[in-house]
Amino acid sequence: MNDDIEFGEVEHAAPQRALRPDEDRRYAVVAYGEPREGELPIFVDLDVLADMEQHALSDTSVELGGVLLGGRYVDGDGRSFVVITESLRAEHYESTKGSFKFTHATWSAITRQRQQLPADLQMVGWYHTHPDWGVFLSGMDMFICDHFFRHPLDVAYVIDPCRGDRGMFQWNDESNDPDQPERVRRTGGFFVIASRFRAAELEYYVEELSTAMSPIPSRTVAGSHPAPVVHLHQPQGDMPPWQTLAALGALTLQCLLVALIAWRVFAPATAGSGTDGKVAAALEKLNVSLATAEARRGADLAEARAKARAEFLDEAFRELKSADEGAISRLQARFDQSNKLAEDIAARDAQIREMRSIIEETRGSCRRSKRRRSAKRIA
Repeated sequence: MNDDIEFGEVEHAAPQRALRPDEDRRYAVVAYGEPREGELPIFVDLDVLADMEQHALSDTSVELGGVLLGGRYVDGDGRSFVVITESLRAEHYESTKGSFKFTHATWSAITRQRQQLPADLQMVGWYHTHPDWGVFLSGMDMFICDHFFRHPLDVAYVIDPCRGDRGMFQWNDESNDPDQPERVRRTGGFFVIASRFRAAELEYYVEELSTAMSPIPSRTVAGSHPAPVVHLHQPQGDMPPWQTLAALGALTLQCLLVALIAWRVFAPATAGSGTDGKVAAALEKLNVSLATAEARRGADLAEARAKARAEFLDEAFRELKSADEGAISRLQARFDQSNKLAEDIAARDAQIREMRSIIEETRGSCRRSKRRRSAKRIA
């Protein structure tokens, strides 16, 4: 693989003293992989990680890349660590399946974007993709690290979106050791951070990323800051309340309809003057049962519809606050469910009207039959 990448000058700054995120109660921290003792602790913001995952998935036919921004720090004990709080995607690039080139236009665009960010954000590394190549640093990748990201705390992040693998690389302090010949080595893992109020979301995201060993599509909004990653799942096998009610209502009405049709088929053969009262009573009971079922169905569906509407509006407000790309599709799905409920209600109402028509027709037949029998007796 021949990665022909060109960068501009990258600044080098001395680490600042700061509190590590895993010692700061404002943050929730979850490890991806297995960070090893003695490795450089690397902390990546959840939204930055999600944005890079989405960038990697946006085109797997060529290599993509960008730069990492954040800070280099030392804790109270003098131990170094890196925090990545922003990433900038490369634009106006030249790339192929096995190469990626930052052009002068790319670097100029990155410089302009950095001017819109806080001045204390340092360039702490770079990232790029290896679609179906695996996670490693090629000879040209090492050339970039040697010439443009040679600060001892600079890092490189490689994503293989096809194989679902990703990894951080750090400078090897023991590169002169015969047992550690690599000048840059892959770490055992890194840490993902987010606000402590997003702890559950953070754990879920990292768990899916780690367990599935596959890229998790992220969702972003326009601008440089990705939206929070939100996962909404409905348990498999559980139907929404309105679907359950609709199914029960349909079953009840179908049973009543079958009973009425059966009566219409067999009643004429046994009908006589002595059965008129029984037929009328049966019809009245059936009518009462139908009215009761209709009233209960109407009440249940009204309650379910009100609850579904409230849930829909609640989720709509939550989704619109993040305004991610998946919000519209999820809202559309809920809207389609509401339409389906309306269609089911209309279908049930049509069945009820049909059954009432059958009842009235049967009553009319009984009355006409009774009149004919009376006329015969008079004659």
